[in-house]
Amino acid sequence: MDYETKRLRIVMWTVVALLILSIVGASLIFTTKMRHDNTLPNPVNVGERISRADVSLAPDAIAGAGYDTVSDDGSTSIWHGANSHSWTGSGTQADPYLITKASELYGISFMVSTGTTYAGKYFKLDINLDMNGDTLTFTPIGNSSSRSFQGNFDGNGHSIVNLQIATDVDGGLFGYVANSTISNLNMEIIFTQDRTATFGGLADYLGSSKISNVNISYSGICKWVAIRYNGSDTAEVGGFARKTSNSTIENCTVKNFEINVDINYKYGRIYYGGGFANVYNSTITGCMAESYANIKFINADTGFMYFSAIGGLIGYDEGNNRIYNNNLSCGKLTITDTTSHYAYIGGMLGRPGFKEDGNELTMCNNLSQCDIEVINPDN
Repeated sequence: MDYETKRLRIVMWTVVALLILSIVGASLIFTTKMRHDNTLPNPVNVGERISRADVSLAPDAIAGAGYDTVSDDGSTSIWHGANSHSWTGSGTQADPYLITKASELYGISFMVSTGTTYAGKYFKLDINLDMNGDTLTFTPIGNSSSRSFQGNFDGNGHSIVNLQIATDVDGGLFGYVANSTISNLNMEIIFTQDRTATFGGLADYLGSSKISNVNISYSGICKWVAIRYNGSDTAEVGGFARKTSNSTIENCTVKNFEINVDINYKYGRIYYGGGFANVYNSTITGCMAESYANIKFINADTGFMYFSAIGGLIGYDEGNNRIYNNNLSCGKLTITDTTSHYAYIGGMLGRPGFKEDGNELTMCNNLSQCDIEVINPDN
């Protein structure tokens, strides 16, 4: 074979090899692109801000129905059911855990439910949160003394809005709180479903804690279906907290808290407060409450119903409490009683603790408006 023939064959095979490589390369690029397009968690348009959750997809850090999205102006993280506990920071006061997306708030609830109390740890809210309450319900943070939140939560002036609490779980944003501080937080709670559990907007139970500059507003009416008990049990509802024990509450507000309750107990009662259902050995100062209540007692069973305590700010006071420099506009309290029942009703306070039982109460507050109506009282 002469030299020219060899050269032509080499050129020909070189061209064939290049064609094969080009075809294989194009196939790989096309396959990779298709695979990438089909696995994007949240496609976005050009110019939209991508949520931090979109780039934090570790399966051990995020679980749930869907990742967070961010509002058009970038100021609010919107929850879609996921929980994340991959906060930045070390949890110290100088370097707190930063909550940068809505799923990280739910992540606190999830971790506390497993027994992590975060005692001595610090959290700080770094963005507004929309909890998507039209379609999702939030499980309160902490559900018992052994699974309580014992950390420090700084809202940093941010807001948690569109929050709907799970209807069959006691509490509000928090369930059981002990030895904690909660501060600088704005909340909007919505009601679209009937409740069957006790309720407190910030928490079901506040024990040995300090709460300051927390503002709660409400949308919708809390329609509460009280569960029938066979023993002596108390249904408790508070616009700010259900039970407050050995705690200090400063400069907090409750706005537009409206409740509609039917009580049908054999042996039972209700403590209702537009701010606090039951207060023990605590200080409440510089707070404001705006509330409305329609409470109806219907005792279908024979038997005696224990006393109830219904107040515009506080339902039942016990222990040694200091309640001063607070403002109340309780709108209208309507109590309908068709039973052999008796209730303590007051614009500011329903029932004070009796001094002979060792209770002491210091009160000096401003009651701007409160219309109390009692319909068909038997006692």
